[in-house]
Amino acid sequence: MKENLNRISSDAKIEIVDEKIDRTNVLDIFKELDVAIEAFDKKEIKTMFVEELIDKVSLIICASGISGDDLENVKTKIVAPNLFVVGDFFKDSFDYKTYSPKVVYIASIMADIALKKGGFYE
Repeated sequence: MKENLNRISSDAKIEIVDEKIDRTNVLDIFKELDVAIEAFDKKEIKTMFVEELIDKVSLIICASGISGDDLENVKTKIVAPNLFVVGDFFKDSFDYKTYSPKVVYIASIMADIALKKGGFYE
């Protein structure tokens, strides 16, 4: 994956971390981020990630409800000035099948928020 991302952007700084993320190490792993884009499956990990980083990074973008095939129920919620959540807020991958079009749609919205709010658009 690192090689693919470097082909897209050779300037990207990519560090591979091969350890389970929890409250004891999340700040060390993500301490240098300005923008955090979350993609965890488990709600408990998502919650911990947000709780630990909400006051430490400029922007957090999360997904909630990426499964199923319905795109019309996808919404963006602004939970805090620096916290955006995208999805249908209902269909998780443990109870519903995941289909690429919806995942890509949500990921695109998340990327757009990061680019706009992060000041990366010209």
